[in-house]
Amino acid sequence: MSTTANPIFERRRLRLLLRRLREDLGLSREDVSRAMGWSASKLTRIELGDVKISTKDLKALVTYYRVTDTARWEDIQAIAKASRMPAWWSEFRDLVSPKFAQQLEYEASASQLYIVYNAVLPGLLQTRDYARAIISNFQPAENVPRLVDLRMRRQHIFERENPPEAHFIVGEAALRTEAGGPAVMREQLAHLLTLMERDTISIEVIPFKAGAHPGMIGPFEVMAFDDGEGDVASFESPKAFTIIREEPGIASEYRVIFERLQRQTLKDGEAADFIRELIRTFV
Repeated sequence: MSTTANPIFERRRLRLLLRRLREDLGLSREDVSRAMGWSASKLTRIELGDVKISTKDLKALVTYYRVTDTARWEDIQAIAKASRMPAWWSEFRDLVSPKFAQQLEYEASASQLYIVYNAVLPGLLQTRDYARAIISNFQPAENVPRLVDLRMRRQHIFERENPPEAHFIVGEAALRTEAGGPAVMREQLAHLLTLMERDTISIEVIPFKAGAHPGMIGPFEVMAFDDGEGDVASFESPKAFTIIREEPGIASEYRVIFERLQRQTLKDGEAADFIRELIRTFV
């Protein structure tokens, strides 16, 4: 078996595999927890990815799920081993909350992203200087350099072999607010134009004249996956505390909101022309 070197992907793969093994036997989490002598929440946390599963517990669980084929057990062990490798953000662990780490995990393994920001540009689109101007308003000065590095590393998902299809909707307010000064904004807006040339990235703009719209309630992100599992929605504050919603229907609701917003956006060449015109205003 050949596994990916991405521990983030493998962690999701392992927990989904364990959940499917349980469901294939028609067992509830309560059934398994009782049989294993575990607390009621332990299996839930394993299947949601809130905790890692030990080798001992993995073997006991897979045995209980009647996996007797040697080759399949070896495959599961290989996935588990790959999942325990350090994630790319490990060096920033002191700055990353558990919820934001979960956000990074989903983001790095998603096949499609749907992102809406109205008042500030999304972190995945920010230049280094723009990121510094934003982050310095919410974080202690000593943390800013590393948080900027973290944000830049986060954007490496666009450089991987199979980057996600990323769809962004940004508000005119985010494009006009002079974060870091005119030179920083000119560079930032030019960066958006460069990103818009990529086949896997689309950036749409909601102009002020569009009036009130659902994106005004706050930034959100919907992440979709090729593994057949449901989408995941997240909601991010200026301090990068992210609330992950995996409940059925939540992500679907925000996908619908995204599609509604698209009826009010400037797209493709029209959006690019709008951004070029804005660049001339930063003098």
